[in-house]
Amino acid sequence: MQISTQNTLSLINIIIKSIFPDLAMHMQRTAYISLIIAKELNLHKNEIENIYIASNIHDIGFIDKKWSVTASRDIVESEYITEHEANGVMMLNEISIFEPALTIIGQHHISWVANNPEKYPLECHILHMADAFELFTQSQLDNNISYEDIKIDDFIEENNQFPPELITALYKVIKHDILWYRLASTQLEQTLEDISPVKKNIISTDDLLEVCQLIAKIIDTYSNFTMSHSIKVAKISRFIAEKMELPLESQKQIQIAGYLHDIGKLYIPIHILEKKGRLTASEYSLMRIHSYKTDEMLSQIEPLRNIKHWAANHHERLDGSGYPRGLVAYKLDLPSKILAIADVFTAMAEDRPYRKGMKPERILDIIDEEVQNNRLEKVVFDVLKSNIKSAYSIINNV
Repeated sequence: MQISTQNTLSLINIIIKSIFPDLAMHMQRTAYISLIIAKELNLHKNEIENIYIASNIHDIGFIDKKWSVTASRDIVESEYITEHEANGVMMLNEISIFEPALTIIGQHHISWVANNPEKYPLECHILHMADAFELFTQSQLDNNISYEDIKIDDFIEENNQFPPELITALYKVIKHDILWYRLASTQLEQTLEDISPVKKNIISTDDLLEVCQLIAKIIDTYSNFTMSHSIKVAKISRFIAEKMELPLESQKQIQIAGYLHDIGKLYIPIHILEKKGRLTASEYSLMRIHSYKTDEMLSQIEPLRNIKHWAANHHERLDGSGYPRGLVAYKLDLPSKILAIADVFTAMAEDRPYRKGMKPERILDIIDEEVQNNRLEKVVFDVLKSNIKSAYSIINNV
């Protein structure tokens, strides 16, 4: 599996777009503006890469449980503006590939001061300008003002805290129609993938694990009922794969699938995810869409094609009674079977707001019945059963 830094940025954007579509688009537009300005300034390759990475995720600090239901453009301009920089750095500081961009993310609302022009790195000012310019232009376009009529001088007058060389660069790049066409395009995501300065920066599976753990945290904070569920499924899946002595690379990829298996739930209404009673037939039908949405979301990242299947297959059953495809045993590979049992085990073992987790003995009885009914894989179950104390301990220590 070869995955690039750009792939990870696209994956994060796909996740954010499902709950904050305006915020996701804002960050992509800001990334494009930052990239064009950085190139106009002929910055060093590493500087361009860092400003591009930072711009793509600069407002990730707004992703917080309090905002998980209401995705609004107003968030970008709210009173939380002073908090989201530090929150973003905190969320990203354990991801190695993003480390060079943290300073930029943590200081992207600073002002340039003429008597101390080098107080902050130039990249911070570039992101600040691109961020503010994106919001300014979109507010104009939202009011049906064509880009030819946007008064850039008004923007400069309102935002006079930028270095002179950035203002000069901005005036140059806005003269080209292509900038405006791309900012207005619904295909900007593809454009960024095409022109990305980090599209050839191949990362390790360990790097991807760090990114996907962040994604799992975003998923799990979407609903109080699923707090830490994805992280637990990932750890249990990796644990089973390790006990089955699968190759180390396979173990890591199975863990990644565990982190990502429930990303489709970001499209399920909160009132259904958090309903305490039994779901109605129509509610259950809607809930079942989540595994298909997982497949759909991961399909946009081509290097994740194998992981996509494992993640999306966690509700498939050997007898064909599962969903979304109704696959039977011979169409389900071992990682898919591991994810299925890890998900069932975790769901029963973890505490939920409306009930305590089940005891190991009860869980094993229920899964054993599923195995006897040819719904879950016996080989995988036997490994779990043989290591039940350790597996249960993992659940309780996450």
